[in-house]
Amino acid sequence: MLLRCPHCQKRAEHSRGDFLGDWVVCPACELPFAWRRPQGCAGDTSAEKSSLASEEHDKAHSEE
Repeated sequence: MLLRCPHCQKRAEHSRGDFLGDWVVCPACELPFAWRRPQGCAGDTSAEKSSLASEEHDKAHSEE
């Protein structure tokens, strides 16, 4: 699966073994992020909820 890191914007191919539940670790910056389906795709909303939590987490840590 091709994913783009929200931190460094690098795109990378990830296999199922790279995933930690709904989370994946960027190979470039080594920060974990929640993956989500592209907008407009039908599917499970749990990944979207997790992604929103990740964005809130990122905002909280960027203000420190």
